[in-house]
Amino acid sequence: MKLVFFFVLALFACNKTFATIVIAGNDSIVSSSSSTWAWDGTQHQELRDALEDTDNFGNSGIVGHEVELRTLGSNITASSLQDVDIFVASYWFDSQAAIYSSVLVDYFLAGGDLIILQDSSAYDGIGEALGIATNAVTTNPTTVSSASLLGDGPFGTVAPINQIGTIGHLDSTAISSKNGTVCGTDAAGRATIACWQDGEYAANAGSLTIFADVDLISGLYGEADFSPTNDKGRLALNTFAFHMSEVNSVSTPPILCLMILASMCMLRRRMITA
Repeated sequence: MKLVFFFVLALFACNKTFATIVIAGNDSIVSSSSSTWAWDGTQHQELRDALEDTDNFGNSGIVGHEVELRTLGSNITASSLQDVDIFVASYWFDSQAAIYSSVLVDYFLAGGDLIILQDSSAYDGIGEALGIATNAVTTNPTTVSSASLLGDGPFGTVAPINQIGTIGHLDSTAISSKNGTVCGTDAAGRATIACWQDGEYAANAGSLTIFADVDLISGLYGEADFSPTNDKGRLALNTFAFHMSEVNSVSTPPILCLMILASMCMLRRRMITA
């Protein structure tokens, strides 16, 4: 009976994915100028629901990581970010973001992931600290590169989409100078989305995605839908899937599974011959 128990336990260990991805962002108190575009605001409610949907993210979902969502305010510190895998800086007014810019840059350079929805030059403080500011203007639509997971990822291929409201572009030269990739361009060929894999921006840095318009992935005003998923919704979910692919899974290694099962077989033989 004990042998059966341990055998079942071994199979469970070999199939269970233990990694839960912690995603945090600026709340509407610490970034009051963000209005409903703060990470905990109504513009991102549908996105947050989609991230917590186990059909999308979970052991049996499209992406095999479960998600834990948090919002952080004045407690954005090195300590509170210690177990955060991805931080979303959303539509954060420069003067309010400046207070936390240094700790977030340090978090990123130490291996944490950043998704920056920085919009116009009044909302690009963290991007500026990283050398990637938003410039006016841009021309719709934005085409997301199908060579990247953002444009062609586990949630599908993204067709050209429009920026809305206050919009801008990123400096392609600045992106390339920091080893980044232009992952989206407007009709005039100007960068609207930039992305970096782990270690590209700097040796120990995490992965990074910068959008020149929060409404490329926001709901309601930005018109991103997640049930059913439209192109902006696919871009949003592909973006988080890209960052999760850069986070190491803690699933039981296959070699360890084989060792466990081999041990079970040896124990069974001893019990039979005893």
